[in-house]
Amino acid sequence: MVKYTTKSQHQLHKISHSKRVTNILNFIAFLLFLWIVFYPYPAKLAIVSGLLFPIILVITIPKRYSLVRIIDWHNERSPYPSISAALILPHMGILIRLATFEHLKVLDYTNAQIYTVIFVPFLLYFLIKRAFLDYSYLTITKRILRVIAHLILMIVFIYYDIIVVNCLFDYSQPTISSSTIVDKQIIEKDETEYFIYLDKIDTLKFYEEVHVPKSVYYELKVSQEVSIHLKKGLFYIPWIQIILQEE
Repeated sequence: MVKYTTKSQHQLHKISHSKRVTNILNFIAFLLFLWIVFYPYPAKLAIVSGLLFPIILVITIPKRYSLVRIIDWHNERSPYPSISAALILPHMGILIRLATFEHLKVLDYTNAQIYTVIFVPFLLYFLIKRAFLDYSYLTITKRILRVIAHLILMIVFIYYDIIVVNCLFDYSQPTISSSTIVDKQIIEKDETEYFIYLDKIDTLKFYEEVHVPKSVYYELKVSQEVSIHLKKGLFYIPWIQIILQEE
């Protein structure tokens, strides 16, 4: 009986310690999320931190804290803590940051899709392996559904992570063209959106719609000239940056 009590106390101590560690890691992830979304300066350091933090956790935590769950978001029946928030929040921040990038347009997503597909077998192996540990309380069918849900989420994150890194760390020399604002439009949806429309760009042969902030929208005028910087991309995912020039 004494031996059983000692083991139980040791187990409770390990769980308590693991919870403290996961609370700290989840809080750090939350701070990373705020940094990336609201004040990403320096931008490259913010993005790299958001990318590396979850990877480091996935590699180190299972070895040092065997009781910590990796992909189990919330389970009231389990006493074990989870670092799911620490894995998801940095990627959510990067995704939101990409959505707010103004004047940036990816021209061809083919390579982003190819690189994402390459990651799928590794993600699937990782998720299936973790599912047997983190979801041991579920039936096989529910485990499979959870794995599929996590796989979809991780594919989305990786896909947009690739695009962000491709543009942010692209040091190729741009091909510079020029264009003219030919129209402006305000679209009322769930939120009011502001767009400018560019004339055909000689080197790209397309008519471009650009979403801009409200402040930029009212500063720009029809017939105003802009510069177009065409770049190859770090992963050969071509993109353009539209430089708006005041008259």
